[in-house]
Amino acid sequence: MPQAFFESVSVVDELLRNGSNFAEMDFATRDCYRHAIEDLSRGSAHTEIEVAERTLHRAKRARTDPRNDEQYPEDRQSDRGYYLIAQGRQDLEDELGFHVPWRRRLLRLYVRAAVPGYLGTIVVLTAIILALPLMHAREMGLSAKYLALLAVLAAVPASDVATAFLNRAVTDLLGPRTLARLELRDGVPEELRTIVAVPTLLTSKDAIKEHIDRLEVHYLANPAGDLRFALLSDWIDAPTESLQGDDELLAVAVVGMASLNRRHGPPPGGGDRFFLFHRKRVWNECEQKWMGWERKRGKLHELNQLLRGSKATTFIAVGGRPLEAIPGVRYVITLDADTRLPRDTAARLVGTMAHLLNRPKFSTEEGRVVDGYSVVQPRITPSLAADREGSLFQEIFSGPRGIDPYASAVSDVYQDLFREGSYTGKGIYEIDSFEAALAGKTKENTLLSHDLFEGIFARVALATDIELFDEFPSHYEAAAARH
Repeated sequence: MPQAFFESVSVVDELLRNGSNFAEMDFATRDCYRHAIEDLSRGSAHTEIEVAERTLHRAKRARTDPRNDEQYPEDRQSDRGYYLIAQGRQDLEDELGFHVPWRRRLLRLYVRAAVPGYLGTIVVLTAIILALPLMHAREMGLSAKYLALLAVLAAVPASDVATAFLNRAVTDLLGPRTLARLELRDGVPEELRTIVAVPTLLTSKDAIKEHIDRLEVHYLANPAGDLRFALLSDWIDAPTESLQGDDELLAVAVVGMASLNRRHGPPPGGGDRFFLFHRKRVWNECEQKWMGWERKRGKLHELNQLLRGSKATTFIAVGGRPLEAIPGVRYVITLDADTRLPRDTAARLVGTMAHLLNRPKFSTEEGRVVDGYSVVQPRITPSLAADREGSLFQEIFSGPRGIDPYASAVSDVYQDLFREGSYTGKGIYEIDSFEAALAGKTKENTLLSHDLFEGIFARVALATDIELFDEFPSHYEAAAARH
């Protein structure tokens, strides 16, 4: 392959591989490092080899420097990419005497003051857009009272136009910001053990069988490495603690998961590959009914607690087996029941989380993740609907659907400008930092739509070059119910 041949003869590539995990990164990340060295060489009086050597010297010095910078952990500074594409780039540029072009300097200033710059630009553009019709109306002889009324009524649509224009300009100028990633050629290793968790309700036997079949499809698309797969189930809300038929539904789920384990065998780390974590109903005073504690948010929170050895969850033993935690799980990939996990996507998500530049740093003083990311949110694309499932509403409002074979990454204003994304509840998170960031943030029965709230404290990255597929509501009533 041309890529392999190029890397085999590249002196810069050989330097970067020496004494590091550079070879374990995917080609896009390695190429990004090399392009950064090319750029630094062109803008300074140093050759690419000299730039690479100075980068290596800085990384080596970070590993041995007893003065540990509290803002960025030592392992982050020991990665070559810290000085090429991350926070250490400015210091390396100063050392090399790098000349920053004026356009890039302006963009950096704008990104550095992203929040006031973004909001201020929207205000200025809105004022300019409003000024044109107001000046025209004034020439027509409208009084000041009617001009003020017109300005108030036109402010919202004018700000929408300004925001759309600015968002397009930002994405065109900055371009897509991809995340560094480990390749994980042999799948997810044991030290990065991950569980794919699908929260759901046990509503009918047919629905349960469909959930189990889809979980099997997730495994068949991502069979390599130490991946576990689990359904996190509740019974439906009820006026009593138990309903007739509860045990029959649970039995269907237990039999289905046991069948998957017999058919596909254990993962490399041993134990079961497929799990059913089912919760009992508890009384909710606010809702005045028996239900799963805190619904979906409660499922994931209690799963995190269970995986860390807690005995105080509402999960119950099923299938005649004691409730046991899966040891050594580091990440959770959470999907909705109708989400589709494409081939090898799980390993790409884990590889992104595991890269040194993306690892989260939790601040106990601020009570949140201040650097790196606890959550990686992939791009969500509506799936192609079958003929019997499609509708005119779905065609109009779902947007572009299916796989785009030409797009490896797309632009997003939040990730490109603010270096953070928005969490929509489907993605991967690191258990310990995620739980630490959300500890004590909410009381019971105060939060239903939890994803955006969690992303504020856990810090989210949007990986636009990783894609999940989700079903778009086929009818207006279903879409309205979601909102």
